[in-house]
Amino acid sequence: MLSFRVDDDEAAAAQQVGTITGQINASGTRQPISGVQVLVVGTTIGGLTNAEGRFTLSNVPVGAHTVRATSLGFGTAEQAVTVTAGAAAAMTVWASASVAASGFSP
Repeated sequence: MLSFRVDDDEAAAAQQVGTITGQINASGTRQPISGVQVLVVGTTIGGLTNAEGRFTLSNVPVGAHTVRATSLGFGTAEQAVTVTAGAAAAMTVWASASVAASGFSP
């Protein structure tokens, strides 16, 4: 007789993470912004938005996090999000053009 054992620790570990999905838009034009660096603060989890301004961050530990979006011309925006095990937390970030990018100087 052949038997298999499933390691419950591996299954439990897999359920302790979730996903953050979202989109970064320009607040003035409401257009998506591509190439924005998106990072879960305090982790090494991050990526870039695609041509439609969308991003997906996988294997994010469950719990409350801050997502930081940084782009030349738009500066930095942060938003709180809560990740649930095995689920996707969705968010939209509205970025404002920075003063330096608009050509004005103080």
